[in-house]
Amino acid sequence: MGRALLSRLTEDEKLEFLRELEVEIEEVRRQAAALAENDEYRQLLSDARGHLGRAYLSKLFIDSKLFSHYEKVSPDGRILSLTP
Repeated sequence: MGRALLSRLTEDEKLEFLRELEVEIEEVRRQAAALAENDEYRQLLSDARGHLGRAYLSKLFIDSKLFSHYEKVSPDGRILSLTP
C-alpha cells in the first residue's frame, strides 16, 4: 500500500492495517526462520536504500545472521527489490 493510500485511511483503518501487517511479518519471520531482530532488518534496508546500485550480502552472512531458511525468502532465486 502506498503512502498516498495510507494517508486516506481513518485511524481505525490504519490500526487494522497495522495489525494485518504484524501478522504477515510474523508469518514471514516464521517461514524464513528469521534470526535477526526487526530493527536489524530495518537498518539493513535503510543502508541498502542509501547505496547507488545493488548492495551485496554474502550467503554466509545471510545464513548465519538473517535467515536459517533463506530459500523460503526468495524461493525462485530472484533478487528482491529494496526500492519503495
